[in-house]
Amino acid sequence: MSGDDAMTDRSAGNGSDVRERLVRLLEEHRVDFDFDLGDDASLIRSGFIDSVGLYNLALWIENEVGSEIDLAAFDATSRWDTVADILRFIGKFRE
Repeated sequence: MSGDDAMTDRSAGNGSDVRERLVRLLEEHRVDFDFDLGDDASLIRSGFIDSVGLYNLALWIENEVGSEIDLAAFDATSRWDTVADILRFIGKFRE
């Protein structure tokens, strides 16, 4: 997807579109074990995603919000531990 397409997709998407893309990303980078991926399930603390998955998640979130994110400025484990947390984080950037 080109940068222009990504921008259009990002700005045109609603919350459910973002959630679907997020879940798809998480499932691509999941550690191989049986896990129920609900909106409030722990992703980082449970080991659902590993450090590579977290890095890819950060890149994906930067793309969604259209801005670089300084990962040293906050605790990703507490701010991005669930799908709901991540969606809230993205929503705050879009306000």
